[in-house]
Amino acid sequence: MQQAAPRNGDFVTPTIVGAAEYDFAERDLRYTRPMFELLTNDREFADQNRAIMQGWLSAWVPRCLAAARTLQPIWSQPDQKPPRFEDGLDACKSRFAGILSDINLEAPEELAQ
Repeated sequence: MQQAAPRNGDFVTPTIVGAAEYDFAERDLRYTRPMFELLTNDREFADQNRAIMQGWLSAWVPRCLAAARTLQPIWSQPDQKPPRFEDGLDACKSRFAGILSDINLEAPEELAQ
């Protein structure tokens, strides 16, 4: 969207998407990591907290990856070829796995696929 929008007269969408990406990439992550680390490193309930969160990951990561993969055809439409979809998805999966590792959670096996 960010590459195709300006060629179609839309200069607002790339700005909004870029701001949202920055918010997730930097600002939101600065408070999210410590919040989850409190739960995964809790002296009394860390094991139970991690088990619950691993359950969430098992349920939601496959769904999120399936949803992301349905966007792949959009990447093939522009005249000018953007970065490959698989490269972008791999970078996101790698970053997510790193975040999970930082907060003492195991990455679901789907992230390796």
